[in-house]
Amino acid sequence: SFLSSILCAHFPIICTIILLSLSIYSLSCIIQENFALSVILFSFLLMNSAMFLSAFTIPFMLFWGGPREEQQQNVDTNVSTPQHYPSLIRSLDAGTTNACKNCKCFASIESQKASEEQQAKANLAFLAKDSSKKLSGTFPKTDLQIFVLREDRSQWESEIQQDALMKKIDALCRRQFRKEFNLRVKLYWCEAQEKKQQVEETTTIEGTQQQSNALSILIVPAMTLVQNIEQGELPQFIESYLKQETLTQKFPSVRTSQMDGTHVFICCHGTRDETCGAAGDVLFDTMREYIVNNNVESRLQKQKHINHQTLYMHKTSCLTGHIHPANMIVVRWDEGNSKYYADSYGYVTPNDVPRLMREHILKGNVVPQLFKGRVTLDPAIAEKFLKLVCNYDHKNIHSQ
Repeated sequence: SFLSSILCAHFPIICTIILLSLSIYSLSCIIQENFALSVILFSFLLMNSAMFLSAFTIPFMLFWGGPREEQQQNVDTNVSTPQHYPSLIRSLDAGTTNACKNCKCFASIESQKASEEQQAKANLAFLAKDSSKKLSGTFPKTDLQIFVLREDRSQWESEIQQDALMKKIDALCRRQFRKEFNLRVKLYWCEAQEKKQQVEETTTIEGTQQQSNALSILIVPAMTLVQNIEQGELPQFIESYLKQETLTQKFPSVRTSQMDGTHVFICCHGTRDETCGAAGDVLFDTMREYIVNNNVESRLQKQKHINHQTLYMHKTSCLTGHIHPANMIVVRWDEGNSKYYADSYGYVTPNDVPRLMREHILKGNVVPQLFKGRVTLDPAIAEKFLKLVCNYDHKNIHSQ
């Protein structure tokens, strides 16, 4: 084995010596005019040359082929790491890479791509913000807001009236309820979770254990949560609620409860307007992150009144059209009047989150620059409200 290893290691050198020897000997035969022997030697020389080339070519291919494949594998592995996602996403878009879609990291790449696209759409909305435009008075007066809880936000129609049940209720709100009770009732969808969960120190309303054709609704500003309503009974239930009838007798399966805490409703209705929906999603995530990083929950727990100690976050359908994104409504308990008030904001960006949290959520002070109106007040009063409560005049501020 020792001899064979030496022969294998020095095989190219041995072949070279043999070929040189044969070449010299064949030349001497030609000089001596021994042509028959020279032909035999040349044939043997060609055969040995072929063996010599094979001895070099095969190791060469094995040596260079292996590392290149390994190098390519390493490149693909490196590209799939999170720090290379943006470049790989651009390559996927341009069609310049053959990245395998069955790769374990492809889902993460697609998620990163969707996140970047959402952020880009949100940035379009945030950049369109016009600080010189007066927002106060742009929210229509609404006496009662009814949020219908639905778990799958991707299934929301672009217009709430496209849903047959919501269309029927909306017609009752616009005609019968408006005339009979002199109340402006507005319908919205609100995203509900399958189970109540403390998500990064914020709370969402749970999807209740109820029949498949039953619904849950949240009535604002009364902050009444109604659960297990049959879909066909919803119009009659709303009418009975407005008439202040005894609900448990007429609807025995229905469960009602009073919600506590402060509630933030953010328009994330992407099927209505992608840009507005993306802006709402980014704002929602920014607020949730701010709550965690700044211990907002622990600061809320120190509030004296129980209705200030919990913060609920909600993703909803379109609140006031898709203008002034991102749009949101804050419902907060007012200790002086012992009732809830709902205030609407527009053109809210992630940069506004600290001030909104500090002033409105924790202190109950309206942020005038983003204020669209108090939901239950006439729009014409909104500007007077700002002057009286906040000593804020939009005309004077922007004329300076």
